[in-house]
Amino acid sequence: DMICAIAELESDRQILVSRYIKKTKEMTFGILQISSQIANWLFREHGYRACELEGEPSTLYRPFVNVYFGVAYLRWLSNFEHRTRGEEFVVRAFKGGTKKANHKSTLSYWKRYIAIKESLPSRFYLYCFVPRNVDQLVILGRS
Repeated sequence: DMICAIAELESDRQILVSRYIKKTKEMTFGILQISSQIANWLFREHGYRACELEGEPSTLYRPFVNVYFGVAYLRWLSNFEHRTRGEEFVVRAFKGGTKKANHKSTLSYWKRYIAIKESLPSRFYLYCFVPRNVDQLVILGRS
């Protein structure tokens, strides 16, 4: 649920989105809006090597690569400074960095995150209504 809600907030679930952040002078890419600096840091310093960036930040437009590094970053944030962190800290730090995790500037992001997360279909609902064949996909309107 966390990944889905953040993807909704960051990119409206669009994979070819990029954003320039004036304050940090960084570009962020893809569905989770990951910067190449963070992805490279996770690759070099923390051993996340299942996906390579191939020296090209646009690799982060690939959904699997983007989500891989996004989840790696969320995982790192959840254990920031070797302390187990709660969901609110992780989400707010994802948006504003660890120094802004408790700052008022990330509070609206947290509130929007909660609203989106609560509006997502439950996993039970998704499990019960997974189409068994292609004909059901059309009936459910999810083609």
